[in-house]
Amino acid sequence: MLKLKPKFVSSSLAIKLINFIFIFTFYFNFSYSQDNQDNQSLIDSEPTALNQKAIESLANLALYKAALIEAELELVNLVDNEQFLDAVPLAERIVFITEEEFGASQELAQALNTLGNIENNAGLYDDSSEHFLQSIDIFRDIEGFYSESAIIPLVGLGIANQEKGNFYDAISIFNEARTLSRRVYGLLNEEQILIMRYISNVMVEMENYDAADEIQLEAFKLMERVHGVDTIAVLPGIYQHADWLRRSYRFDEARILYSRAIAIIEKNEGQNNKGLIKPLVEISNSYRDQKFQEGRGIGSLKKALQIAENQDVRDELILADILIAMGDWYTAFNRIKNTRDEYTQAWQILGNLENAEELRKSRFNDPIYVLRENPTSRGLSEPSDPESESGNVLIMFDVDRFGRTLNLELIESKPEGLKDASSLRAIARSRFRPRIIDGEIVITEKVLRNFSFYYKP
Repeated sequence: MLKLKPKFVSSSLAIKLINFIFIFTFYFNFSYSQDNQDNQSLIDSEPTALNQKAIESLANLALYKAALIEAELELVNLVDNEQFLDAVPLAERIVFITEEEFGASQELAQALNTLGNIENNAGLYDDSSEHFLQSIDIFRDIEGFYSESAIIPLVGLGIANQEKGNFYDAISIFNEARTLSRRVYGLLNEEQILIMRYISNVMVEMENYDAADEIQLEAFKLMERVHGVDTIAVLPGIYQHADWLRRSYRFDEARILYSRAIAIIEKNEGQNNKGLIKPLVEISNSYRDQKFQEGRGIGSLKKALQIAENQDVRDELILADILIAMGDWYTAFNRIKNTRDEYTQAWQILGNLENAEELRKSRFNDPIYVLRENPTSRGLSEPSDPESESGNVLIMFDVDRFGRTLNLELIESKPEGLKDASSLRAIARSRFRPRIIDGEIVITEKVLRNFSFYYKP
């Protein structure tokens, strides 16, 4: 029986939007191309009233295409920068233009789906639900009830309901999307696996961990049936399930899967293949997540580093990230005398890459947990308890060059005294990757961490 909560439960399960915009553009370009060819053939014929109408139609289509392309380019830019609230009016404009030109069509359904996904990302779940339902209805009116095109908006609708806390509705909608996927693509299609993971995530939020675990295992077994148990193609399924096991605190089971991945890669690709780096690094990370200073952890990182350095064409980013993982290991397990050369070496390597500033910033701009302690759960209640109230503890502290915390200060506590000592103790025992500025490891002052919880007053 699964008793422990997964460590990480994503609160936002947003779907990537760029694919939807691409599909939308494809629909438009195809329709425009066909109309353009038909109208051009009329223009090339002898002048008639019909000919004049074709000329006007072609001109209108050109204006429509220009307006749509302009809106799409601006929309892509906003989505890339995660400016979803700003993107909503633009997506609404695309829906309006598309409806004016095509009416109730596949193009309109796709535009509504794109709008719904942007609204999901913006947190406008009531609006997104309405637009997903409109998209589904149009697709089914055109293509039939078992429309393949309805799968994606169904998933979006499920996400919206999950975020609104309508868990039973969300599960029902996800199951409908999965049933449709199985009918369209076959019982063993891989597309359904993502939907299964959405269902599992809802189960976790409902605190039905055993059901969530069963779905995760079913998804993994499906990958094995499709690809076999010892092929390179099954590796993504192995990594996904190992990640689930780690989130469920089943570290030994996760490491068995990583070891299985290593055996598969060595058998199929050889003992120096760079594909070995991922499972080796994840073995080390699993020990660090477990707060277990096992020699195999640092040993796996050293082996990964050796493989990365022995490649004919070295991947500098992978090399830098292995060095960072080694620095994280030493920082987590109190190697005080260690000079943290791994961090500065990684910093130098990142500086040789094209997007050096962005890469350095994402890894070294702010202190990052490398060993995380959490306050105890004693005296707390579940958020589903109707008598529960939300509380929090906000702590400010410094992080020294060795990743230790100093100068802890309690900034805010609600209710006062309930989790103050436990939260302060958690920060004191945690370790952080230190900040690097201009290649130098520095002390970071006034770092803030907030712990949220539920309690019964």
